[in-house]
Amino acid sequence: MSFNDYLKNRQTFNTPAGHFTRSARLDPNMPDASTWQDLKQYLEGDSLLSTNLTAAYEVWMAYQKSLQKVVKRSRGRPPKNDKRQSNEIWD
Repeated sequence: MSFNDYLKNRQTFNTPAGHFTRSARLDPNMPDASTWQDLKQYLEGDSLLSTNLTAAYEVWMAYQKSLQKVVKRSRGRPPKNDKRQSNEIWD
């Protein structure tokens, strides 16, 4: 899942992180950042979103946490179309 996909699906509340998320969704130049440094560099540039880097970082960290959950859920599971029994040896 990309950062922009995360923003599109993130639930928002009346908090600084929620305001950042809503504003980022509306920003046509919002990069699909792959690192916090990439996002921070954009925000510190000409972006109107630079007013609250703390909220942006909070959203970024929540995104990172969601990625870790996806990885943990997918580890050790056979592919969905795999018909072998769980006790069979994997090649």
